[in-house]
Amino acid sequence: MACRPQFFSGDPMGVGAGPPPEMESLTFSTYNPQALSPLYNGLLPPELREQIFQHALSEYIEYPYPPDTDYTRPEHLGKKRISTTLLRTCKRIYIETAHLPARNKSHVFWHLAGPKDLLYSSDERSYFRRFTSEQLKHVKEIHLYTQQFWLDGSFLGLCRLRYLKEIEKVKITLRRGDWWSVENNAPLAITPHRSLADVTCMRADWRTLDAGGEVEWDDACWGSAFQYLKGLKEVELELETFEWKKDELEEIVAHAVHWRFPMSEGKALSAEGQPVEVRRWRGPPCGWTNRCYKCEGRDTDCKHCEEIRALKAEGMGPMLVLMSLRWKLVASS
Repeated sequence: MACRPQFFSGDPMGVGAGPPPEMESLTFSTYNPQALSPLYNGLLPPELREQIFQHALSEYIEYPYPPDTDYTRPEHLGKKRISTTLLRTCKRIYIETAHLPARNKSHVFWHLAGPKDLLYSSDERSYFRRFTSEQLKHVKEIHLYTQQFWLDGSFLGLCRLRYLKEIEKVKITLRRGDWWSVENNAPLAITPHRSLADVTCMRADWRTLDAGGEVEWDDACWGSAFQYLKGLKEVELELETFEWKKDELEEIVAHAVHWRFPMSEGKALSAEGQPVEVRRWRGPPCGWTNRCYKCEGRDTDCKHCEEIRALKAEGMGPMLVLMSLRWKLVASS
């Protein structure tokens, strides 16, 4: 049976590029067992060989990102890639390792304020259509950095893509600048039940839920979209904001842990028993809002304005707080 190998180093993303011409006609039904190789001569345990291959086909930072950007973060300090030279060593190694690049690759997408040098970094359809059906079987997780307007308006369409039928986990991150009108210090607001959310709608939903009632799901809202991902088992939501908005975020999270996302076949996604993780870090200098969070530029003697000016002069950004919530697939009660 002929195999069309992929994942070669000419691919800017590290996965999904077409095979070089010299390998298109290779047949993988037979291969040299490589009995003279130290990897296969019986002296090295298979478990150690697997660890070597895993390490060789792990992500590394190809080059660092500039420190003062919206996308340079503790978990994304530079452009990541996977070197796939190992797969071209021999047929036996290819057969054992061809699935690893798709499995080990971080499939990350940025819906605004993302790196400019990543191929299809905001286009999941074009990104995944380069993959074979076999490769797609090994893509189990995607991570979305998305501004709130995209989450409200486009996430549903993403979840209907046929390329994502094997996805088991979706991670969504709202950064400090991704909330609606946050540049003008607007209050934080998010609800999964509506296609568009503001503080009034959010708090109305809270009152209903706190009273033991149910909020009707809008078919077009982002919280209804997960049910189209038939293989989904987990959702992680990272919510980040400025330190001075921590109380607003804590109030949102206190209600979010009670959200139950509807799934098919009598299932739901529940956060019951899942801990909330809290992290703090100092963001980049570009992360400051347009106006002082206390006086909004109206007080010339504002001590908070002075503090911000001093931090900017030192090239420092605002302190940020990030809270991470998880939902797991359970039987719907």
